[in-house]
Amino acid sequence: MYKDVVTMNVLLIGAGALGKLIAAQLARSGTKIQVLVRREEQMKAIRERGVCVNHNNTTYTQKLEVFTEISDLTPDVVILTVKSYQTEEAAKQITRLCNSPTVLSLQNGLGNEIPLAKYCSKDRIMLGVCTHGVTALSDTTVAWNGVGEILIGSKRHTLAPSVERLVRLLSAAGLHARCSQHIEEDVWRKVLVNCAINPLTAVTRLKNGDLLEREDLLRIMRDVVDEAVRIAEAKGIKVGEIWPRVLDVCRKTAENRSSMLQDLEANRPTEIDALNGAIVKLAEEMSYPVPVNRTLVSLVRTLSSKEVI
Repeated sequence: MYKDVVTMNVLLIGAGALGKLIAAQLARSGTKIQVLVRREEQMKAIRERGVCVNHNNTTYTQKLEVFTEISDLTPDVVILTVKSYQTEEAAKQITRLCNSPTVLSLQNGLGNEIPLAKYCSKDRIMLGVCTHGVTALSDTTVAWNGVGEILIGSKRHTLAPSVERLVRLLSAAGLHARCSQHIEEDVWRKVLVNCAINPLTAVTRLKNGDLLEREDLLRIMRDVVDEAVRIAEAKGIKVGEIWPRVLDVCRKTAENRSSMLQDLEANRPTEIDALNGAIVKLAEEMSYPVPVNRTLVSLVRTLSSKEVI
């Protein structure tokens, strides 16, 4: 779709499953990309072995520039793929750059732009939604189990040229990006889908597609969606029909293990507070009952405790 060459220097912060995929695809397409990670052992592993991507019964390995500290970097754009609870830490890192790049939050959950805006100008913040299904197999290997798309937009019209350039760059890298004129609604739609799928896969240890095989789990998922959609509508967010989206995502990412399940299995904190937890918080502010979402939040928090694991 985008035949002309787009040249941008990219800094990606967060080499989890999605971050490794995006970085590898961009580097493979010839983009100048640098990756910032937290752990020195991951930095060393990626420097030594590169990132390995398994997709459609094929495998490729891509070398990457990777660091644990920002020094003398001047990217045109920063892509954040860190967990929602790491957003503020990442935003502080951005302030150490030698320039003031635009920032794309490509993260799960609601409200990631709030801590970002404490350190970065709102005029430089873009929001994104990703529906690719990716599973981290190790610090250096990912399985790209479901091809989706990336939507990018901004509440600031002045960022439209930056959004368009980044969409072209990601599309040229095979990541199927497009511009969104209603990114807030798109973020909410992704959150509602995640609220239905992620905690159920985490609690049951099932892959996304396996949820479709259990009528009892489908009923719970439907209740989660109904509660959460009511909150969105009360906030004036037009999300449309969410339940068909949930079923479609489960089918398209049937072999994927959700990020929340991966976090539990790796004994990492989950993003439950930015998903169902955010719905519960908004519901409390409006005095709306959301018992199923509240129960899932409690279950995931319990499973996340070291005492249980």
